[in-house]
Amino acid sequence: MRKVIIADDEPLVIVGLKSMLDWESLGLTVAGTAKNGEQLMGLIEETSPDIVITDVRMPVRSGLEVMAECAERFGRKPLFIVLTSHEEYGYVKKAIDCQAVNYLVKIELSPEVLTESLRRAVAILAEGRGDDSYGESRPDTQPFIDKFLVRLLNGLFESRRSFAGQMDALGIDLGGDYFLVAYCGMEDLDRTRGARDRQISLFSSSLGIVRDAMGRFLECRIVSLDLSHFAVVFQGDIRDGERLTAQVREALTHAIALVRNYFAVTVNIAVGRPVNDAWVLHESFASARKAYSRERSLSMEPVFWDEAKHTDGPAGVDLSRFRDELSRAFREVDLDALADTLGHLVSALRESAPDHAFAMDAASGILFMAVSLLPEGEEILGEIFSLERFGYRILFECKTAEECVAWIARLRDGLAASLRNRHRYYREVVIDRVRRYIDENVDRKLALGEVASIHGLSQNYLSTLFSRYAGCSFVEYVTRAKISAAKRMLLSGNVRIQEVSERLGFESAFYFSKVFKKTEGVSPRDYAQRGTDHVPRTAD
Repeated sequence: MRKVIIADDEPLVIVGLKSMLDWESLGLTVAGTAKNGEQLMGLIEETSPDIVITDVRMPVRSGLEVMAECAERFGRKPLFIVLTSHEEYGYVKKAIDCQAVNYLVKIELSPEVLTESLRRAVAILAEGRGDDSYGESRPDTQPFIDKFLVRLLNGLFESRRSFAGQMDALGIDLGGDYFLVAYCGMEDLDRTRGARDRQISLFSSSLGIVRDAMGRFLECRIVSLDLSHFAVVFQGDIRDGERLTAQVREALTHAIALVRNYFAVTVNIAVGRPVNDAWVLHESFASARKAYSRERSLSMEPVFWDEAKHTDGPAGVDLSRFRDELSRAFREVDLDALADTLGHLVSALRESAPDHAFAMDAASGILFMAVSLLPEGEEILGEIFSLERFGYRILFECKTAEECVAWIARLRDGLAASLRNRHRYYREVVIDRVRRYIDENVDRKLALGEVASIHGLSQNYLSTLFSRYAGCSFVEYVTRAKISAAKRMLLSGNVRIQEVSERLGFESAFYFSKVFKKTEGVSPRDYAQRGTDHVPRTAD
């Protein structure tokens, strides 16, 4: 039996993990549990486990710190499966650097997902792989890349800095100055094949064919949007724009024919207007959706955006004026703002009597926003539309503008009921996420506006959250975090006050000393001296 250790600072998580699987049937036994990094390190030294399942953030020492020490002391074993509450891209990168077998998000964890990760780890152990074969067992970052692309395609990043940071953490290259986005929908020609499992299998198999077919022609990124729709991102050089567009047409036409021949499934595809910056990919995606809704047919050719033919929609309804407020309301789980903004949008659409394509585009944008920005967004939408055969994807079965608008109204009413009980929990999630970001970036100047932007929040909202629910202001928390880091550095005895000040981003050593004394009651020099006076000396 191979030994497993579980580490998490939440007792219920440990209990849940232990009871989630029949460990013995997997050839595993839980050899111990730990509630902080120090306990975990002690258990590893004591029991020499084969596999460790650990939370990223824990008291005393983090899971990542334990992983780094184990890699240095013991090499590849034990293998680590990283578990956390939040999908923070920086942690994915750090987990990969520490050679984690996989990185799992708690809210998405299921017995199947955990079992697959454990079997992956056992296979590595059975084959006796060393560090030279690590590349074969790198964590699967594709789900994070897909979510990154969905957010990008819907223009849901608050700042270029946040966009660039997540792109770097995931190792995504979106260089170039010519981009096209295709919006694609699959239609099962045999309407008798309606079972959900059958539809999932059919979509997955068809998408696999599309990936293979497209890869033979040119590089692209394909991301699934739901069980009927996906998007394809093409990038290149504007000097070769015409040639790239021709290649895109040829590749898409080939993919359409293959899927139809193999599975009797029609793929309707529309390509949006070209853009010259990845930051505005959402413009190409939005135009692709409009072209798709207006001109899709059972033809064997993709439709390309035509400025002369594809108008922006009915007069009096400017979706962009709703977009920013909805984005903010979803991020901040502002129930009143969500109800008001969605209500005004529903009224505006009903008064303007838009065509089906415009209403579908509006509803699709709101759907992607809700799934991407709300914590547990997909789960919440699943609850709201739980009585529908296709869940919230019933939207794509709407045949008229009125049905699309009714879907938005139903979402509005459902969110009001579903989010009310979750509101307090979401505030705690946001505060915890920002705290951890501050703790990990104490060596930088941390301005309220910058941190709020990185996390997709308004400055006023973040300030209010800290004041009301964190027990201190944002500035006070940043100061405490920096002083805590300074104390650890001073007690190490290896750094000067000037160096501590510079490392932690203070304006000067004088200002650092002033803040330190105000917080601790003694100067940095006196604190360091008191600390070193109590450090036991080793014998010569």
